[in-house]
Amino acid sequence: MKRKSCVFILVTIFFFSLGLLSACFQPKPQAFVTTDEVGEDGFGYNLLEDGSYGVAIGNHTDSEEITIPSEYKGKPVSEIVDGGFHNAKKLRSVDIPVGIKTIGAHAFGNCANLKEIQIPEGVTVIRPLAFSTCVSLESVTFPESLTEIGDGSFYLCHKLTDIEIPCGVTEIKSNTFALCYELANVILPDGITIIEESAFEGCGDLTDITFPSELTSIGKSAFDGCGKFTEIVIPDKVTSIGDSAFVGCGNVTELVIGKEVQNIGRYAFYFCLNLTAVTMSNKISTIDYCAFYACHCVTLINFNGTVEEWAAINKVTGWKENVSAECIVHCIDGDIPISEA
Repeated sequence: MKRKSCVFILVTIFFFSLGLLSACFQPKPQAFVTTDEVGEDGFGYNLLEDGSYGVAIGNHTDSEEITIPSEYKGKPVSEIVDGGFHNAKKLRSVDIPVGIKTIGAHAFGNCANLKEIQIPEGVTVIRPLAFSTCVSLESVTFPESLTEIGDGSFYLCHKLTDIEIPCGVTEIKSNTFALCYELANVILPDGITIIEESAFEGCGDLTDITFPSELTSIGKSAFDGCGKFTEIVIPDKVTSIGDSAFVGCGNVTELVIGKEVQNIGRYAFYFCLNLTAVTMSNKISTIDYCAFYACHCVTLINFNGTVEEWAAINKVTGWKENVSAECIVHCIDGDIPISEA
């Protein structure tokens, strides 16, 4: 009965996790932002604390093409305000001028016909959900000046296929590219240190990714449902792999876990059906509940430590459930059958 319950719970997680993500992380509907004034050009403006202006859609709600002005009343326009062009469903293209430094939260959220964005040099911050649910967005170009991409910024951008993150960004925030179903190629700079919860969850077309050498943490469900991965190599500076981090990566055949990883989370590699070999170091302290559940093809776990060190690991019940009965744990001083591991 206990085993049946475990199976039921895990199958439920696998088949419904994407739906739950969508339900739990739905951007809230937002009306067009209210601004302090509307200029003769029809755009809305807010005077900011530094004396520059923030810009919003104003009277251009039915426009298909927009060129955002670089100045207003002789002062620079430096920000697209929170919600500035949100829900502009007719908008197909937007020209963002040099001089913009910040793209606000929800700034272009739910612009369902927006196809391409070129973010100019000088922009340093993209706030949360800035381009979320832009379901027609196919291309985004980031400037080298960018240092922060907020939570969920490109959530549910179904048509995105390629992303190159600039060197100034050090974290991939939660849900940043979640449910970008057609995202196939991602280039991450070496300076990325954290990939947060659900960052790439549901990116079913994402092929093998090279993890940055400075990466230290992979969050919960970060790559859940990335079924086209064939190999996972966790860098040596990573210390933790979050719960469900690689659930459903069914085409992965080889897994190399970096030398500093200490904790492997619950369900971390659940349903990696074609995984055959795992390599891990003697720094591992915990392999959590059902971490390798349903990895039917695993026949070899290369453990770079002694039999005694393997025995000292906190291996939570169910961690090896449904792993091949032929699997052995190969330690530097002997082998252990999986039944005794």
